[in-house]
Amino acid sequence: NADVSQNLGWASRPNLLTLIQFAFNLNEPFYYQASNIDAMSIWIITIPLLLLIVAAVIFYFVNWNKQSDIEKNAFYFLLILITTPILLAFLASWVLPFSIWGTRHFIIVFAPYAILLAVAFNKIQIKPLKIILLAAVAALFGMAFYLQIQRGTQPFIWCAWENFASQLPRQNSAEPTKIFVFEDDAAYLFWFALRNEDKNFQIVKVNGISELKEDKAYFLPRGFNLVQTTDTNGLNGDKFFVAFRAKEFNYLEQPLRTLIDKGYRIGEPRVFQAQALKVFLVEAEKKR
Repeated sequence: NADVSQNLGWASRPNLLTLIQFAFNLNEPFYYQASNIDAMSIWIITIPLLLLIVAAVIFYFVNWNKQSDIEKNAFYFLLILITTPILLAFLASWVLPFSIWGTRHFIIVFAPYAILLAVAFNKIQIKPLKIILLAAVAALFGMAFYLQIQRGTQPFIWCAWENFASQLPRQNSAEPTKIFVFEDDAAYLFWFALRNEDKNFQIVKVNGISELKEDKAYFLPRGFNLVQTTDTNGLNGDKFFVAFRAKEFNYLEQPLRTLIDKGYRIGEPRVFQAQALKVFLVEAEKKR
């Protein structure tokens, strides 16, 4: 368990909500949830699209008795290809010590699912109705494409750490400049950006502040000892930098509250806007 706990321990076990989310992901055109900050789906697209799919499937089963044995067997075969990976992963995630569920792992399901939908729409006997449903699907795809273009590209939260690393002042000093962070992801990316300047900078990961949530999907590699770890007791020094993410810069929230309680003066924050959160880099200096 110790060998894979770091890799799999962060994944939650699937439930009904997980299956619903997967159903939306399977039918979502263009958009995808790149991180847990993003919306699960573009509802004005997926809900009408799902209703159209349900309508096509209903009409398909209305004419079920008219299908040949070959067509019925093809339907069963496609259904097996779709459901088997999902059921196996769902059951294994509850039986095994760690969950192996991940919607991106089910890309194998998309091809048979798309074929099955194509068959369902194609088997609609009422031609005007078929044209209307397919036109509505095409319109929703066009709208989804437009919304995706309008949405633009937002920088991911992890882009901030390297950006801040390039902004750190370079100075000749006997002691390296300390940078305290609160996530493994931030620690590694700061280290990577400054790996050729390790004599000038020291990255320290601070654990034990419960109010600061960390995405466990990102972690320091096993055996990686180039980033120091500490608790809040090790958050000290005459002057250092602190990098963290939050919705807003607030002196009453962590980690600023801990720094102020320890008697530090907080400098003007540098801000990186990423998705629904902001990332802050501040200099903390001990009050004299």
